Amino acid sequence: MIAEGSLIASKKKLKNEQLPISKMAFSDKAHPKNIVNEGLIVGQKIAKISIIILLSLGISESLIGYWGGSIVALADGIDSFSGAMLSFIFLLGLRIANRPPNKKFPYGYHKVESFAALMAALGMIIIGAIIFYISYQAFIHPHEIKQPVITMVILALAGFISFYRSFQMRNLANKYNLLSLKKDATNSIKDGSASIIGFFSVVISTQFGILQMDAIGGMVIAVYIFSVSYFSIKKSSFILVNSCEDSNLSDRIKKNNHGKIWR
Repeated sequence: MIAEGSLIASKKKLKNEQLPISKMAFSDKAHPKNIVNEGLIVGQKIAKISIIILLSLGISESLIGYWGGSIVALADGIDSFSGAMLSFIFLLGLRIANRPPNKKFPYGYHKVESFAALMAALGMIIIGAIIFYISYQAFIHPHEIKQPVITMVILALAGFISFYRSFQMRNLANKYNLLSLKKDATNSIKDGSASIIGFFSVVISTQFGILQMDAIGGMVIAVYIFSVSYFSIKKSSFILVNSCEDSNLSDRIKKNNHGKIWR
């Protein structure tokens, strides 16, 4: 009996000693606010790297496009510069979103991140319009590409880098649920797709003698930018106005509750 009693007592003691460990599982590191703050910090680091990479790609593609006479390479270079500008906007949004709540914004600045995504999408529309205009002028007055091999190599390299960046940012965006980082990942997919389109446009233009294909590739990139901008503006707007995609939801709630207010 004494041994059995001591065994029960030791089990109770062991159970009590394990209680603080279970409480540690709900420490500040696991708190949702700290997870959000950690995500904002990681997002800022990714945005800085994106700015450097996109500026480098934009300079390279623009120089090759101007030197080699490729409109689609020049358009892709402008698109990379726009991507750098968007990453800079995302960086500003993430920095402001990391500020603590105050009297003016008692729930914090997290919606600034969605506002930055909206501003970035509007900027993409302007860039797309510029690219489309340049490409259209080249379509009317086509000319031969002078340095096709170097142009194709640069476009292929730019596409590979953009797709690799998009996969990295997509994983981080899903982990921390950051809208701006998701938009930056989408923008990277758009950049990679644009570079691949430019690559095949140069191949068709130089190998098959269809000179207008270089300009057509630039116009396709512009249209692709417009489509990505549309969906970005739509989702960002919903978040900023605390809305949802089901516009009839509020009417159904009123009908089901017969005018009663939820408590």
